[in-house]
Amino acid sequence: MLKLEALILFLIFSVANAQEIPEIGKIYLGNMGIKDGQRVILSISDLKDGFIFIEGRAKGNEIKISYDKGKSWRSVIIKKGGFVYKFFPELGKEYNFLMFAVYGKKKSKPYRFSVYVKKDIEKEDIEKILNEMIQAYAREDLAGFMKYVSENFQGNISSFEDALEKDFRYFDDIKIYVSVSRVIKRGDYYDVCFLYNRQITSAKTGKILKDKSYSCASFVLERNQIKLIKLMAPLIFGVSEEEEVATSVNQEAIGTDVIKIDELGNISIEKQAQIMHKR
Repeated sequence: MLKLEALILFLIFSVANAQEIPEIGKIYLGNMGIKDGQRVILSISDLKDGFIFIEGRAKGNEIKISYDKGKSWRSVIIKKGGFVYKFFPELGKEYNFLMFAVYGKKKSKPYRFSVYVKKDIEKEDIEKILNEMIQAYAREDLAGFMKYVSENFQGNISSFEDALEKDFRYFDDIKIYVSVSRVIKRGDYYDVCFLYNRQITSAKTGKILKDKSYSCASFVLERNQIKLIKLMAPLIFGVSEEEEVATSVNQEAIGTDVIKIDELGNISIEKQAQIMHKR
Protein backbone atom coordinates (compact mmCIF):
# COMPACT_ATOMS: atom_id res chain seq x y z
CA MET A 1 0.00 0.00 0.00
CA LEU A 2 2.82 2.37 0.91
CA LYS A 3 4.55 1.64 -2.39
CA LEU A 4 1.34 2.43 -4.28
CA GLU A 5 0.88 5.70 -2.39
CA ALA A 6 4.49 6.63 -3.07
CA LEU A 7 4.02 5.90 -6.79
CA ILE A 8 0.87 8.04 -6.92
CA LEU A 9 2.67 10.93 -5.19
CA PHE A 10 5.60 10.58 -7.58
CA LEU A 11 3.28 10.69 -10.60
CA ILE A 12 1.42 13.73 -9.25
CA PHE A 13 4.73 15.49 -8.57
CA SER A 14 6.04 14.60 -12.04
CA VAL A 15 2.89 15.89 -13.77
CA ALA A 16 2.95 19.10 -11.73
CA ASN A 17 6.59 19.71 -12.61
CA ALA A 18 5.93 18.96 -16.28
CA GLN A 19 3.14 21.54 -16.32
CA GLU A 20 5.54 24.12 -14.90
CA ILE A 21 7.99 23.74 -17.75
CA PRO A 22 7.14 26.51 -20.30
CA GLU A 23 7.09 25.46 -23.92
CA ILE A 24 6.01 26.86 -27.29
CA GLY A 25 4.24 24.39 -29.51
CA LYS A 26 3.02 25.08 -33.06
CA ILE A 27 2.85 28.67 -34.34
CA TYR A 28 0.46 29.80 -37.09
CA LEU A 29 0.08 32.87 -39.26
CA GLY A 30 -3.56 32.48 -40.28
CA ASN A 31 -3.78 28.90 -41.54
CA MET A 32 -0.03 28.68 -42.24
CA GLY A 33 2.16 26.73 -39.83
CA ILE A 34 5.45 28.50 -39.05
CA LYS A 35 8.62 26.62 -38.17
CA ASP A 36 11.30 27.94 -35.85
CA GLY A 37 13.77 29.96 -37.96
CA GLN A 38 11.43 30.29 -40.96
CA ARG A 39 11.13 33.45 -43.09
CA VAL A 40 7.59 34.16 -44.32
CA ILE A 41 6.64 36.46 -47.20
CA LEU A 42 3.00 37.60 -47.15
CA SER A 43 0.87 39.39 -49.71
CA ILE A 44 -1.56 42.13 -48.76
CA SER A 45 -4.50 39.77 -49.30
CA ASP A 46 -3.03 37.43 -46.65
CA LEU A 47 -3.76 40.03 -43.99
CA LYS A 48 -7.02 40.08 -42.05
CA ASP A 49 -8.45 43.58 -41.74
CA GLY A 50 -4.90 44.82 -42.36
CA PHE A 51 -3.44 42.80 -39.46
CA ILE A 52 -1.18 39.79 -39.06
CA PHE A 53 -2.65 37.29 -36.59
CA ILE A 54 -0.10 35.09 -34.79
CA GLU A 55 -1.70 32.12 -33.04
CA GLY A 56 -0.21 29.16 -31.29
CA ARG A 57 -0.19 26.50 -28.62
CA ALA A 58 1.99 26.89 -25.55
CA LYS A 59 2.55 25.84 -21.95
CA GLY A 60 3.04 28.55 -19.34
CA ASN A 61 1.40 31.74 -18.05
CA GLU A 62 2.23 34.06 -20.90
CA ILE A 63 4.10 34.58 -24.14
CA LYS A 64 6.74 37.28 -24.48
CA ILE A 65 6.89 38.62 -28.06
CA SER A 66 9.36 40.96 -29.72
CA TYR A 67 9.35 41.91 -33.41
CA ASP A 68 12.48 44.11 -33.28
CA LYS A 69 15.11 41.55 -32.25
CA GLY A 70 14.44 41.95 -28.53
CA LYS A 71 14.58 45.75 -28.27
CA SER A 72 10.99 45.88 -27.01
CA TRP A 73 8.58 43.26 -25.69
CA ARG A 74 4.83 42.58 -25.55
CA SER A 75 3.08 40.11 -23.27
CA VAL A 76 0.22 37.84 -24.31
CA ILE A 77 -1.64 35.72 -21.77
CA ILE A 78 -1.87 31.99 -22.48
CA LYS A 79 -5.47 30.80 -22.10
CA LYS A 80 -6.41 27.13 -22.22
CA GLY A 81 -3.07 26.27 -23.78
CA GLY A 82 -3.30 28.81 -26.60
CA PHE A 83 -2.69 32.47 -27.44
CA VAL A 84 -3.41 35.04 -30.16
CA TYR A 85 -1.39 38.16 -30.98
CA LYS A 86 -2.63 40.79 -33.45
CA PHE A 87 -0.02 42.92 -35.21
CA PHE A 88 -0.43 45.79 -37.71
CA PRO A 89 2.59 45.72 -40.05
CA GLU A 90 4.18 48.45 -42.09
CA LEU A 91 4.26 47.27 -45.69
CA GLY A 92 7.67 46.61 -47.20
CA LYS A 93 9.34 46.17 -43.79
CA GLU A 94 10.95 43.04 -42.39
CA TYR A 95 9.92 42.00 -38.86
CA ASN A 96 12.14 39.64 -36.87
CA PHE A 97 10.03 37.89 -34.25
CA LEU A 98 11.48 36.43 -31.06
CA MET A 99 9.16 34.60 -28.67
CA PHE A 100 9.37 32.86 -25.29
CA ALA A 101 6.79 31.03 -23.21
CA VAL A 102 7.08 32.03 -19.54
CA TYR A 103 6.09 30.28 -16.32
CA GLY A 104 7.09 32.31 -13.27
CA LYS A 105 10.83 32.87 -13.65
CA LYS A 106 11.25 30.02 -16.13
CA LYS A 107 11.53 30.62 -19.88
CA SER A 108 11.12 28.25 -22.80
CA LYS A 109 13.59 27.90 -25.62
CA PRO A 110 13.41 30.89 -27.99
CA TYR A 111 11.20 30.68 -31.09
CA ARG A 112 12.34 32.84 -33.99
CA PHE A 113 10.86 33.68 -37.38
CA SER A 114 10.64 36.69 -39.68
CA VAL A 115 7.73 38.18 -41.61
CA TYR A 116 7.80 40.42 -44.66
CA VAL A 117 4.61 41.85 -46.20
CA LYS A 118 5.04 42.84 -49.83
CA LYS A 119 4.43 46.52 -50.40
CA ASP A 120 2.46 46.47 -53.63
CA ILE A 121 -0.74 44.78 -54.72
CA GLU A 122 -0.30 41.93 -57.18
CA LYS A 123 -2.74 40.34 -59.60
CA GLU A 124 -3.23 37.36 -57.28
CA ASP A 125 -4.20 39.69 -54.40
CA ILE A 126 -6.88 41.36 -56.53
CA GLU A 127 -8.20 38.01 -57.80
CA LYS A 128 -8.52 36.72 -54.24
CA ILE A 129 -10.48 39.76 -53.05
CA LEU A 130 -12.67 39.82 -56.16
CA ASN A 131 -13.55 36.14 -55.69
CA GLU A 132 -14.31 36.70 -51.99
CA MET A 133 -16.69 39.49 -53.03
CA ILE A 134 -18.35 37.20 -55.57
CA GLN A 135 -18.81 34.51 -52.91
CA ALA A 136 -20.39 37.02 -50.49
CA TYR A 137 -22.66 38.29 -53.28
CA ALA A 138 -23.71 34.75 -54.21
CA ARG A 139 -24.53 34.08 -50.53
CA GLU A 140 -26.56 37.31 -50.48
CA ASP A 141 -24.37 38.45 -47.60
CA LEU A 142 -24.60 42.26 -47.71
CA ALA A 143 -22.36 42.93 -44.67
CA GLY A 144 -19.79 40.39 -45.88
CA PHE A 145 -19.73 42.10 -49.28
CA MET A 146 -19.63 45.72 -48.10
CA LYS A 147 -16.54 45.17 -45.95
CA TYR A 148 -14.60 45.10 -49.23
CA VAL A 149 -16.06 48.43 -50.44
CA SER A 150 -14.28 51.73 -49.79
CA GLU A 151 -16.15 54.46 -47.94
CA ASN A 152 -14.94 56.68 -50.80
CA PHE A 153 -16.66 54.50 -53.42
CA GLN A 154 -16.82 56.46 -56.70
CA GLY A 155 -20.53 56.08 -57.24
CA ASN A 156 -23.48 56.51 -54.94
CA ILE A 157 -22.60 54.13 -52.09
CA SER A 158 -26.11 54.29 -50.58
CA SER A 159 -27.59 53.42 -53.98
CA PHE A 160 -25.03 50.63 -54.26
CA GLU A 161 -26.26 49.04 -51.03
CA ASP A 162 -29.86 49.46 -52.18
CA ALA A 163 -28.96 47.90 -55.53
CA LEU A 164 -27.37 44.90 -53.85
CA GLU A 165 -30.46 44.33 -51.73
CA LYS A 166 -32.62 44.53 -54.87
CA ASP A 167 -30.34 42.06 -56.62
CA PHE A 168 -30.77 39.66 -53.73
CA ARG A 169 -34.52 40.11 -53.98
CA TYR A 170 -34.71 39.65 -57.76
CA PHE A 171 -31.96 37.02 -58.26
CA ASP A 172 -31.77 33.44 -57.04
CA ASP A 173 -28.95 30.91 -57.38
CA ILE A 174 -26.29 33.44 -58.41
CA LYS A 175 -23.22 32.01 -60.14
CA ILE A 176 -20.41 34.27 -61.39
CA TYR A 177 -17.00 33.24 -62.69
CA VAL A 178 -14.33 35.79 -63.59
CA SER A 179 -11.02 35.60 -65.41
CA VAL A 180 -8.80 38.61 -64.75
CA SER A 181 -7.04 39.74 -67.92
CA ARG A 182 -5.01 42.67 -66.60
CA VAL A 183 -4.25 44.79 -63.55
CA ILE A 184 -2.90 48.29 -64.18
CA LYS A 185 -1.80 50.72 -61.46
CA ARG A 186 -2.96 54.30 -62.11
CA GLY A 187 -1.92 56.58 -59.25
CA ASP A 188 -3.52 55.18 -56.10
CA TYR A 189 -5.96 53.02 -58.09
CA TYR A 190 -5.53 49.49 -59.38
CA ASP A 191 -7.66 49.06 -62.49
CA VAL A 192 -8.75 45.46 -62.99
CA CYS A 193 -10.34 44.19 -66.19
CA PHE A 194 -11.92 40.77 -66.52
CA LEU A 195 -14.12 38.45 -68.52
CA TYR A 196 -17.12 37.18 -66.60
CA ASN A 197 -19.59 34.35 -67.04
CA ARG A 198 -22.80 34.72 -65.05
CA GLN A 199 -25.94 32.67 -64.47
CA ILE A 200 -28.88 33.72 -62.34
CA THR A 201 -32.45 32.57 -61.80
CA SER A 202 -35.24 35.14 -61.83
CA ALA A 203 -36.98 35.09 -58.44
CA LYS A 204 -40.08 36.43 -60.19
CA THR A 205 -40.42 33.94 -63.04
CA GLY A 206 -38.03 31.08 -62.20
CA LYS A 207 -36.35 31.56 -65.58
CA ILE A 208 -32.59 30.95 -65.85
CA LEU A 209 -30.63 33.73 -67.58
CA LYS A 210 -26.98 33.75 -68.60
CA ASP A 211 -24.61 36.39 -69.91
CA LYS A 212 -20.93 36.67 -70.75
CA SER A 213 -19.11 39.94 -71.21
CA TYR A 214 -16.19 42.15 -70.23
CA SER A 215 -16.03 44.63 -67.39
CA CYS A 216 -13.60 46.53 -65.18
CA ALA A 217 -13.33 47.64 -61.56
CA SER A 218 -10.87 49.72 -59.57
CA PHE A 219 -9.42 48.94 -56.17
CA VAL A 220 -7.45 51.00 -53.68
CA LEU A 221 -5.28 50.16 -50.68
CA GLU A 222 -6.69 51.45 -47.37
CA ARG A 223 -5.00 50.51 -44.06
CA ASN A 224 -3.39 47.48 -45.66
CA GLN A 225 -6.75 46.35 -47.05
CA ILE A 226 -7.78 46.11 -50.69
CA LYS A 227 -11.06 47.98 -51.19
CA LEU A 228 -13.37 48.39 -54.17
CA ILE A 229 -13.44 52.06 -55.22
CA LYS A 230 -15.11 52.01 -58.65
CA LEU A 231 -17.18 49.81 -60.99
CA MET A 232 -17.84 50.00 -64.72
CA ALA A 233 -20.84 48.77 -66.67
CA PRO A 234 -21.84 46.08 -67.35
CA LEU A 235 -22.09 45.56 -63.60
CA ILE A 236 -21.60 42.17 -61.99
CA PHE A 237 -22.78 43.65 -58.66
CA GLY A 238 -25.63 46.08 -58.06
CA VAL A 239 -27.25 45.46 -61.44
CA SER A 240 -30.54 46.97 -60.24
CA GLU A 241 -29.12 50.51 -60.12
CA GLU A 242 -26.58 50.62 -62.94
CA GLU A 243 -26.86 54.37 -63.59
CA GLU A 244 -26.20 55.16 -59.89
CA VAL A 245 -23.45 52.62 -59.30
CA ALA A 246 -21.33 52.47 -62.47
CA THR A 247 -19.08 55.40 -63.34
CA SER A 248 -18.72 54.53 -67.04
CA VAL A 249 -19.17 51.78 -69.64
CA ASN A 250 -16.40 49.37 -70.54
CA GLN A 251 -15.83 49.82 -74.26
CA GLU A 252 -15.04 46.14 -74.80
CA ALA A 253 -18.55 45.25 -73.61
CA ILE A 254 -20.49 47.50 -75.97
CA GLY A 255 -22.86 45.43 -78.11
CA THR A 256 -22.55 42.28 -75.98
CA ASP A 257 -25.63 40.63 -74.45
CA VAL A 258 -25.87 41.43 -70.75
CA ILE A 259 -28.42 40.98 -67.96
CA LYS A 260 -30.56 44.04 -67.18
CA ILE A 261 -33.29 44.67 -64.57
CA ASP A 262 -36.08 47.23 -64.69
CA GLU A 263 -37.66 49.01 -61.73
CA LEU A 264 -40.31 46.28 -61.40
CA GLY A 265 -37.76 43.51 -61.08
CA ASN A 266 -38.21 42.19 -64.61
CA ILE A 267 -34.97 40.62 -65.84
CA SER A 268 -33.98 40.59 -69.51
CA ILE A 269 -30.99 40.17 -71.80
CA GLU A 270 -30.10 43.34 -73.72
CA LYS A 271 -27.22 44.75 -75.75
CA GLN A 272 -24.83 46.83 -73.68
CA ALA A 273 -25.14 50.43 -74.85
CA GLN A 274 -22.37 53.01 -75.08
CA ILE A 275 -23.99 55.12 -72.40
CA MET A 276 -26.11 54.30 -69.36
CA HIS A 277 -29.76 55.28 -69.49
CA LYS A 278 -32.31 55.70 -66.73
CA ARG A 279 -34.68 52.78 -66.99
